[in-house]
Amino acid sequence: MQRRHRGANLGLFLLFAQIFQFGFNNIPPVTLAALGLNIYLFLNPVKPLLAVCISVHEGFNHRDWKRLLFSPFHHADDWHLYFNMVSLLWKGSKLESRLGSTKFAAIIAVFSQLIGVIYVILQLFLAELMDDPSYKMQCAVGFSGVLFALKVLNNHYHPGGSTNVFGFQIPNKYSCWVELVVIHLLSPGTSFIGHLSGILVGLLYTHGPLKHILTSADYFTHLLSLTARCSSSSTWGLPNLEVPAANQFAFLCRGTCTLYDCKFCNDCARWIGVWVSVKIIAIG
Repeated sequence: MQRRHRGANLGLFLLFAQIFQFGFNNIPPVTLAALGLNIYLFLNPVKPLLAVCISVHEGFNHRDWKRLLFSPFHHADDWHLYFNMVSLLWKGSKLESRLGSTKFAAIIAVFSQLIGVIYVILQLFLAELMDDPSYKMQCAVGFSGVLFALKVLNNHYHPGGSTNVFGFQIPNKYSCWVELVVIHLLSPGTSFIGHLSGILVGLLYTHGPLKHILTSADYFTHLLSLTARCSSSSTWGLPNLEVPAANQFAFLCRGTCTLYDCKFCNDCARWIGVWVSVKIIAIG
């Protein structure tokens, strides 16, 4: 990740052109709000990029969990913002029209935070597996992880069809995996693990327990009652697994509790901790 360079911001200009061409009236409200938030924070960042990016070193070691909240909505430069927001414009409009604004807002809110948690877990796992501490220092910002997750959802709700990748027609159900590799090869500076985290979170929704959690009436009650901080005495109901990843997830989830209601985190940890453990074992 590199710090942004102030300049003509051509990417920002082209982004506004795309939005005007698409038409404000054609953009669903949550997608429009997400676009506005990303653009606003690009022009008025909460902190410098190095103070908002998420990594094992900052999030796990230094317990700076606010980075989970800030990192998805900050971008390295205007072109980073442009490509992500144009993708959000199309994916978000299509999905929000299909799912409804309330459900789509919940998806954006949860995905943007959960992807950061999965990212830290995977980087920590790689650092231990490869015995390479540099993985703990890799710091990521940007909305692209969420976009990969939304792509998984788009392919789930709109099955069939194909995507053209350098002249090859790739079935949409595999396209996110092909794009994951191609983007990394063409632009090695992008976060491969961040994008992979987005795909895994998307799969947690389409093939795991996350969809059930988000669509339950009880979930929306908890989502509307977000708290600034959970009680330090709150307990965690993860199954007694002999898998380090599950324990690491439980520990990381304590940090996300500053963003979500305690009971929601607890319910999420019960299921997603198991799922993440299985996924990490499968990847390894």
